[in-house]
Parts: sequence; C-alpha cells; structure tokens
Amino acid sequence: MDSLTDIERAILDLPALPVHVHHAELDWVTRGPVAPVGGVRDSLRDRRIGTFTLDGPPVLTFDRSHDLFDDGAVLLVDLAGHTPGSVGLLANTDAGWVLLAGDAAWHGLQVQQIRQKRSYPGAFADEDRDACFRALHRLHAVKDRVRIVPTHDHQASSGLAT
Repeated sequence: MDSLTDIERAILDLPALPVHVHHAELDWVTRGPVAPVGGVRDSLRDRRIGTFTLDGPPVLTFDRSHDLFDDGAVLLVDLAGHTPGSVGLLANTDAGWVLLAGDAAWHGLQVQQIRQKRSYPGAFADEDRDACFRALHRLHAVKDRVRIVPTHDHQASSGLAT
C-alpha cells in the first residue's frame, strides 16, 4: 500500500527544488519522535528548506499575510486549522483575486454553505477542527469578492488559466 501523500510525491519528484514552508508548519512536521499523519518529514530530509512567517497586515478577512514577492501580486494568508501552518495563496490576476485555499475546504459547497468537513474523515484530517471551521467562515465572508479554489474541487479549478 502506498502511504505517500500527494505533497510528499510532489516534493520527491523534484529533488533539487528548495521547499519554502510556514515556520509553524515546519515546527509541526518535525517536532516529536513521530511525524503527524500525512506529514512530509521523510521527503524533507536533505532538502534546502526556507521558512517564512505571516508578517504582513490583514488582507480581506485574513488576520495575517505574507507578500511573497513584495509587490502585492501573490499573498500568503492564514488558513490554519487543517494543519497549524496552513496558508492560502491569494493571487492578484487580470480576472481578479483567486485564492488557492488548500485543504481549508475540500469543496466549494463547504465555502458556500459554511459546512465543516464530516467528522469522518475530517476529525482525522484536520489538526484543529475549530480553527479549520473559523478559516471556513473567513473563506465564506469573501466568496463574492474572491474566486476560491479548494484543493479537491475540480470544478472550482476548471477554467483557470493554464
């Protein structure tokens, strides 16, 4: 049985690529004798790792941000809950703001209806269910101003420029 997560596979497929990760995420993945379920500890071994903090001002409904290129084009925003260092990638595109929401929501219906992931598998997948639900509320509050793309919602990602 293949126990690698999608992120682990992606990291292992690009061995020379450095990894940039929120410091809270790196702390969570590497602390303790055993990595969290779905953690990427093994795929980070011998890898160049850069960390960042959410050191920028509030953006929309998100209390903390980080301007990735210092030009306002791509902002990382706090979506902690699924994991302690979960971030969304907020891109300022010609068509308006697009937010890649990661696993803060698995499907757009969760954002539209403020529906938390079902307890199974959500209780196993989310590190902090309450924080994840707060992140979902923040997503819901901007749904009419930002195109939100949850990781597992293929319809939400259709039509994005390739």
